[in-house]
Amino acid sequence: MYKLIFFSNLRIVILIFFISIICCNCKAQENLVNNPSFEDTISLDINSNAFINEFIHHWNGWVDIYFNEFILESYGLSVPSNYMGIQIPKTGIAYASVKTISIVPSQNRAYIQTKLKEQLQLGKKYCFKMYASLGDSCKWANNSIQVFLSNDSIDATYANIINASPQLNFPNHASLNNKIDWVELVDTLISDGTERWITIGNFLPDSLTEVMLLNDTCYGLPTGTTVCQSHYYIDDVSLVLVNETSTNDDRDKEPNFLIFPNPASNYLQIEAQDQSNSQYKIFNHLGQLVEQWQSNQITQNIELSNLSNGFYLLQATNNKGIVEQKKFVIQR
Repeated sequence: MYKLIFFSNLRIVILIFFISIICCNCKAQENLVNNPSFEDTISLDINSNAFINEFIHHWNGWVDIYFNEFILESYGLSVPSNYMGIQIPKTGIAYASVKTISIVPSQNRAYIQTKLKEQLQLGKKYCFKMYASLGDSCKWANNSIQVFLSNDSIDATYANIINASPQLNFPNHASLNNKIDWVELVDTLISDGTERWITIGNFLPDSLTEVMLLNDTCYGLPTGTTVCQSHYYIDDVSLVLVNETSTNDDRDKEPNFLIFPNPASNYLQIEAQDQSNSQYKIFNHLGQLVEQWQSNQITQNIELSNLSNGFYLLQATNNKGIVEQKKFVIQR
């Protein structure tokens, strides 16, 4: 486990609970998921491995799968840098994670589970949405994040595969080997009128779990055992009743700036939304400031020749004080 630390002088915590977001091309109702971006905490002061319900309200799950900016760095559960890698939250200052496969031991899993605000209505259509991102340290990727809805709770702290038949499998999502961005996962279901709990994770056995090896080898333990695992950060979970008669007039908020190519090699191109004077900072994976500058250019090319390969965060602060961060990789 490696532990990284990242500090920002400007922190803007925006707690958006995705009540009026677009879902499945229909205008949505109230989000039925409590604490959807994992911000409502109980305690962040821990002495050892802790289950997720010891950290936050409304969620159950295995140990070491909750991450928050204010957890002590020494535990490897901080944000954006932690034992899984480095990732900026989709919303706020926290996220959870699931383990979808591990060969040590076989069938090893980690799930998260929550009770919905109300029981689903018989025959009604619901849209489920969440965001996932593969941990940087993972040598494997797979497309087996699923959601099981049940009328009662199940043991989500079980370290091995849960025997259940998930209703949501996200058949149209992109391959989940993305360590840079948050991948949007969306699926719908027609309720049988009994669902009250949701459990997120991989319910498929190892033999049916499609795995993509991302590196030449997985990492080895001192005992000589080879370890391959897939851990996915999870954020912004929502389940909403779909109003299929409404029109879709909403639009997702446009980002303040875009970056490409990503991964980058010798330069990074930045495209801002306007010409307002902005301050830019680049931090390395240790949270150290390595570059900073001011610019009012809409398009600019940034030389990267003096930076080594690895993960970085680009932070932009415009003249209104709005801060936005994007993760990028230098790979030559």
